Amino acid sequence: MEDNKVITAEQISATIERINNLAGLRGEIERKRHAVEVHERDLKSIEKINGVDSNEWKIKNDILTSAKKELEETENKVSELSFTKSELKPILDELTKQFENQLRGDQEREYHIEIGTEYADGKKTGKKAFKQLMNYLYKNVKWTAQTAPGLMVLVNNMEENKPWVHSQEFDNTIILRSSNVLVLYKNILEGMEGQGYYEAKEFLECWANCGKGITEAAREISKAHEKTRNTGSQLNTIEEEFERSENDLPVEDDVVTTKEEVSPQV
Repeated sequence: MEDNKVITAEQISATIERINNLAGLRGEIERKRHAVEVHERDLKSIEKINGVDSNEWKIKNDILTSAKKELEETENKVSELSFTKSELKPILDELTKQFENQLRGDQEREYHIEIGTEYADGKKTGKKAFKQLMNYLYKNVKWTAQTAPGLMVLVNNMEENKPWVHSQEFDNTIILRSSNVLVLYKNILEGMEGQGYYEAKEFLECWANCGKGITEAAREISKAHEKTRNTGSQLNTIEEEFERSENDLPVEDDVVTTKEEVSPQV
């Protein structure tokens, strides 16, 4: 398989299927090896007790011979199906590119979120809801060393909406990037805390205005991310097989996998 060839979805699916078949056969090999070891121990015991001329020894020896043959056949199948690194590299490169593009697209995709209501008399509640959200983000949201960067990026994205929110054309809808929607959902609709009746009342009023819009956007993001999660799963499968495959690549073509390049937490 040459690096300059276009890799199709069918090729990727066929590669994943072949890897799954290999995994099943490798499991069979382990079971068959264990069976051979058991039969060998049993045969030695029978030899000591009954001798090599006994029917018991002959029957067990036939069973052992058959088990060894099955093991050898399975090992040959694995050898036939096993990949070299040069076979997998074009697939790995293509999936890595797809995953990075999908992940970038997921993070940068923008969502229009309704945070208020427009009544028949023309009154709009979106500006008040936006102000409440900003106050929560400025003053109330709890953060850790891990979550602080996400909060900063979210607030910057929210502040980008300020000129629009204060304009005459504001229609109770703000625009947030995908990753920021999820941070907002987690911090406001899942993680908010307060004290007393009046704080709870103010929060529920804000939630009534913007909770539905944020929740619906988070659900849309989850659906959109499904394709990326599937690509990531395929990439992990191929990376694992690539790491155990025979290395026939020139030194300059050696590959650093995403597992080696990115920490498991990321």
